[in-house]
This record gives sequence, structure tokens and C-alpha cells, in this order.
Amino acid sequence: MSDTISSVTIGKLIEAHLDGDNEKFNSYANLIADAYEKNENKRSADIIRKKMSGEYKNSSKIILD
Repeated sequence: MSDTISSVTIGKLIEAHLDGDNEKFNSYANLIADAYEKNENKRSADIIRKKMSGEYKNSSKIILD
């Protein structure tokens, strides 16, 4: 697995989202989260995973940088 996020990966993520293919979308989102973690950006990886799980849907407060 790569330590960088390519434009192709992001394009595939968007394509999966537009097609409504949740399995592919989650696969590409996990690749992106893994790349963030490998680059020691755990916070971004956690945000992606929380959004994927729906954890942020019920949150009354979201903290922005």
C-alpha cells in the first residue's frame, strides 16, 4: 500500500460515491485513511473513519482546525 493519496484513488472514491457503491467507497476511504495514518496524521484518519461509521451524524458539535 502506498503512503500517498493519488488523484486516481480520490477519483475512484468519488465515482463509487456517485454510483452508490458503498462497498467500493468504503474500500477507497479506508485506503485514504491508512495513508494518513502511515504519514502520522492519525487525526485525519480518525475523522474519515468516524464519518464512514456515521459517528458524526449524531454529534452536536464538530471541532474544526
